[in-house]
Amino acid sequence: MSDGIKLLLGPILALVPVVAWEFWLRPARVRRNTALSLLAELEINLHWILDLAAAREKKPTALHSSPEARRLMLTANAQQLGEFPPDVTDNLLRFYANVESAANCVRGIEDAKREKSDTSDDARRASLRKTIDNEHASLDAFISAATRRGESARVHLHEIARDVTFMDDVPPLRPFTKLVEASKARHRTD
Repeated sequence: MSDGIKLLLGPILALVPVVAWEFWLRPARVRRNTALSLLAELEINLHWILDLAAAREKKPTALHSSPEARRLMLTANAQQLGEFPPDVTDNLLRFYANVESAANCVRGIEDAKREKSDTSDDARRASLRKTIDNEHASLDAFISAATRRGESARVHLHEIARDVTFMDDVPPLRPFTKLVEASKARHRTD
């Protein structure tokens, strides 16, 4: 090969690794890491929802303490959500909305119960009883919706993380039934 061709090909060949990193490897790595961090946070919120569902299955009026929906990873990765397929983003956002609504229902029930125990007005107590019943019905609907959306988002985020073929260190996804069984086992009394 002549020196002229080597001089022309040298800079081009030097750019190949940089271009591969910037346009293929780094975006794939960011996408994978974003999916894994969102998956971890989603599973924390999903565990709370499943624990609440298991407790309510045992006793329909049972409540868990109402933590705020954890949104740190969702907030930190908001820009990258646009890189995910629309159905994944939709399920993820609706999951978080349902978890937040469920937490609001739990707070509403706790507040109404507190107010009901503090008041002596029978009409107000009857109104609060109706409010509590309505909040319980809403809570069950939000639990059901969050469970459905959470499972779908969980599977899709895992697929996105595993989609990066050169990074195969993503652990397998635990079957959803195992998560449900674990939540139910925590609420069994033997």
